[in-house]
Amino acid sequence: MNTREEIQRILKKRKKATGKELTEHLSISRQALNKHLKEMIKNGQVTKTGTTKGAVYHLHGKQPVQKFSRQYLLNELEEDKVFQEIVMLFSLKKSLRKNVFEIAGYAFTEMLNNAIEHSRSERCRVEMKTDQYEFSFKIKDFGKGIFYTIADKFNLPDENSALGELIKGKTTTMRERHSGEGVFFTSRSGDQIIFRSHKITLTFDNLARDIYAGESKYVSGTEVFFKISPQSKKKLEEIFRQYAPE
Repeated sequence: MNTREEIQRILKKRKKATGKELTEHLSISRQALNKHLKEMIKNGQVTKTGTTKGAVYHLHGKQPVQKFSRQYLLNELEEDKVFQEIVMLFSLKKSLRKNVFEIAGYAFTEMLNNAIEHSRSERCRVEMKTDQYEFSFKIKDFGKGIFYTIADKFNLPDENSALGELIKGKTTTMRERHSGEGVFFTSRSGDQIIFRSHKITLTFDNLARDIYAGESKYVSGTEVFFKISPQSKKKLEEIFRQYAPE
């Protein structure tokens, strides 16, 4: 069995492996391994996710879908600790580019913080999925609902009126604790972000550069869905720089 066949055998058995793991198993230099991997990626035999030391290799089309789903009590919950738990389970630092990892961490912790601070819900459900095509998460609370809360706080006539306030990016119902910018920057950072509450769905489609709202099936509380390609070239600091003046 030659080296490339052995690489395929290892990846088929283990589902994924880092360059370090492959060199140790094959007893070859990193330079020799990279030569083989480069040709296997070019020929469509192997897929690479992540960059440099964090790169992970899979047989093409064989990267497993990893899923996470858990319910949390919001009282004294710390969003950073929840994200770190998921990072460890999914090895996100290895499977995502550094820039995508930073965006994922920012968006997740901001949206979970919103549920903790603003929803008035006792609990929430967190779901996450990652594969070679998509990193996504969903956070669902069972509180008053984001559009209702904004409309009530600012004495707006109805929940639909809250859409414009939310899109502005500075809206918050607790100014002493949060600027409201987290929702705004998160909505610009992913490929797609969807906010659902009661009968309203607000979608930020950043690939199509479009924002649209519609009526949907009733959802209690607030549900936030976020997704981004693991190969995205977006950078968090550039998003801040682009939209900060607004």
